[in-house]
Amino acid sequence: MAKITIQKKTETNPYKELSLSLNIPDLEAKFPKQWDEPWRRFDPVKLIPSMITSAKNGFAGSLITGNSLSKSMKLASSAAWKSENEIFHKKVEKNSDAFSKMVLVNFFEDYLHKTQNPEDTWILRISASQGESEGATPVTTPAPSIEIKPSDKTKFTTNKLVIYCEENSNSTLNIIKQSAAFDLSAIYVYQEKNSNLKLRILDENLGDMSYGVSLVKSFQEKNSISDIGAYNTSEKNQKKVFVKNLLMENAVTRYSGIFTGKFSHVDHDFQIKHQENYAKSDVLFKMAVLDDAYGVFWGDTEIIPGTRGCEGYQKNKNVLLGVNARVDAIPRLRIQTEHVMAAHGSATGEISDEEIFYMMSRGLSYDEARKLLLRGFFEDVLRQSFGTDPDLGDAFLSRIWNNIQQILGTDIST
Repeated sequence: MAKITIQKKTETNPYKELSLSLNIPDLEAKFPKQWDEPWRRFDPVKLIPSMITSAKNGFAGSLITGNSLSKSMKLASSAAWKSENEIFHKKVEKNSDAFSKMVLVNFFEDYLHKTQNPEDTWILRISASQGESEGATPVTTPAPSIEIKPSDKTKFTTNKLVIYCEENSNSTLNIIKQSAAFDLSAIYVYQEKNSNLKLRILDENLGDMSYGVSLVKSFQEKNSISDIGAYNTSEKNQKKVFVKNLLMENAVTRYSGIFTGKFSHVDHDFQIKHQENYAKSDVLFKMAVLDDAYGVFWGDTEIIPGTRGCEGYQKNKNVLLGVNARVDAIPRLRIQTEHVMAAHGSATGEISDEEIFYMMSRGLSYDEARKLLLRGFFEDVLRQSFGTDPDLGDAFLSRIWNNIQQILGTDIST
């Protein structure tokens, strides 16, 4: 006879202790009962004990630096922008209101906004490029980069970066982010009409166990294009990742991502909303989990009533490389209108013995066949994001490959 267990629902607000310990008790009343999530998803409440422990150990900001930024890019703290250009600062604040119309990440985002120091909030302004001046120092890397590092990895760390793309701007940017014991990070992207942004984000943690919440929010005006690649390479990490995108008329977003982990539990939550006509979105996300790692993909593409000509796609593939490794994939489409194109699909499994046998019959050894299959699993995602052959020597791409190989414990280079 099957055993049925009924778990009694608690009426205690899990944010109470955290709110009091961080000296912001009003948040308990603001979010009285918003911690419920479907059973297969990562519960952010699980992060609260580690969040409290890190908070008691003290707070620290992140070090945000820009390397080889192009002439059209300027990075400065929120306080610096306000003192230098009050009009632009008000423009950023006004447009940030667009994010309030989306599903918020409740407690964590509100806490970040309440506590963030203007000196620790950074804004990257990307204007329409007028070309580099003659005699300028040549850029030595394929794309400019921003590094986000905790000033003290043992303490509770917050960081907030706003990327503001002005009208008709066209740029490529790499972001390298390293984790602290607990970090609460947010990247906000605002694209004015006719802007084009290619953004690649590497979230790496190859050391001690870390915890955190990461937000990536994008708002795209008419005719804007974004191409975002996000890569989470974490040996030991407990994290909730929120990716949210709001698309206006004829806006296009392509998202490609990879998660590799050994003893990690990372939940990726995508929410893409087609707000106006002819908006298009395409998500390609892959996970490779080893040992006791647990990866979650939650896709939520929404096309609201009254829109026409929108397209929304989700594709998720996962490979299990450990006996205790686990993946949950929950793709979902919410189509509330006609005259649209949308599709989603997900597949999870181990490396196919039939594929290995076929490759061994062509002269490869078992290890060579396995390495080649693993490389092929990741390569299409990287090729889509970088738009080039993954072997062409891009420094940022090489760093991603090295991190993946360190997690896998094997060399899968060609």
